[in-house]
Amino acid sequence: MYHQLYQRVLWPAYEGLVKRRKTCRLWRFLEESQWWSLDRLATFQSEELTKLLTHLYSNSPYFEGVCREKGIRPPDFHDRSAFLHLPIIDKDDIRNNLDRMRSKSAQGWTISKSTGGSTGQPLHFVHDEASYEWRIAMAYRAYAWARCEDGRKTAYIWGGAIGDPSRKQTFKEDVHHLLQRRKIFNSFHFTDERMLRCYHFIQRYRPDGLVGYTNALCNLARFIRKQKLQNLTVGNIVTAAEGVDEDQKALMETVFGGRSFKPMDPARSC
Repeated sequence: MYHQLYQRVLWPAYEGLVKRRKTCRLWRFLEESQWWSLDRLATFQSEELTKLLTHLYSNSPYFEGVCREKGIRPPDFHDRSAFLHLPIIDKDDIRNNLDRMRSKSAQGWTISKSTGGSTGQPLHFVHDEASYEWRIAMAYRAYAWARCEDGRKTAYIWGGAIGDPSRKQTFKEDVHHLLQRRKIFNSFHFTDERMLRCYHFIQRYRPDGLVGYTNALCNLARFIRKQKLQNLTVGNIVTAAEGVDEDQKALMETVFGGRSFKPMDPARSC
């Protein structure tokens, strides 16, 4: 009941009326387009790719230079084979050319983000309002496949705030999570004592879905098995931010009693 209220009233009101964003409209489009025929999807993808490459050529000094170097011009973008001649961009390319990659026609606010630096050096990048709206809409649809989208009773084995957040920020996040029906257990410093507390937290909350970092969830599952605790029943499991192999998937599904999903989630993993 609450899930329907959140999806049809609370979330659209917040995104559309309060924040003036197109997120819900994009989500409805994604819900519809996932059922299109393969031919219709291929046509749409080709058209959107052509628009994107044309925009990049006209507005990104870096991309224009790459195309000129390869002898590619905007009329060639209608031929998908031209796309194959473009070089693959790696992290060093982005680090060394970030300013030249940015669109000259960019308007509105932007958000600066960075990766965690697990490979040795963080990668800094920027996205705009339209990108944010698409990211949130796609994440909502992906989590809905696992019935773990906002508005459903979900437990997160997640990271906590870094530093000392203000009371205002803490209150804002608490209200946000309350409306989302999301409860979070901080998986930082995941000692045996904290894993036991997390186990009882999940038992008491009895969520319909469980979301967390792959390693944190697997460590918790191994702890439950090692301590010979009763397996849990959490509905579905969503692993985020890290990869998952077949052994990890089997372990989590056995201990947590649900099906494991690995949706692509840039919005929540960045």
